Order: sequence, then C-alpha cells, then structure tokens
Amino acid sequence: MANNTLYITVNTTEDFIEPRQGLITLRQAIVKLNEKQGNWDRAYINFDLANADSASPWFIAPEWPLPPILYGNVYINYVDPKNVIISGEKLNPDAKN
Repeated sequence: MANNTLYITVNTTEDFIEPRQGLITLRQAIVKLNEKQGNWDRAYINFDLANADSASPWFIAPEWPLPPILYGNVYINYVDPKNVIISGEKLNPDAKN
C-alpha cells in the first residue's frame, strides 16, 4: 500500500455516467476510487456543491445502483460533513450494476 491519501470531491447531485466538464458525481467518484485499486492509506469522498444551500440536505437519487466500493479505508462525507441523503426513490427495479 502506498503512503498517500486520496481525495475525491463530488460536486453535483446529478447522476450521470459520461463525464461532463467540471462535474463529478458520486457514481464517478466511486468508479475513480476503484480504478486506483486501493493504492492509498486512506481515501475520502467528500461533497462540495458550490451553489447549494449548506443548511438544506443534498439529495442524490440514482436511477441505477451505485457501484460497490472495492477497497478499504474509504471515508465518505468525513471531511467537513454535509447533510447528504442518498435515496433509492428513483431506482429502476430492473436495474443491475
């Protein structure tokens, strides 16, 4: 294991797969994390929605299941925690990873 810390910042509540200029979804953050193959001492997925009201909860409602996190020492919403709700309300019942 390398002696480093990985930080990935989610900056949109949207859920899309194809990259969009300057936006990182929770799904993309997990994919990026898994691509690093556990090559970290600690990894953090944080949330920073610049235009969002920090007092209001941020809803992330993917239509497809999020990918699993394949490696350990991962902390989500740990640094400067936000009020983030990950909801399954929009999940397609026939969806698979």
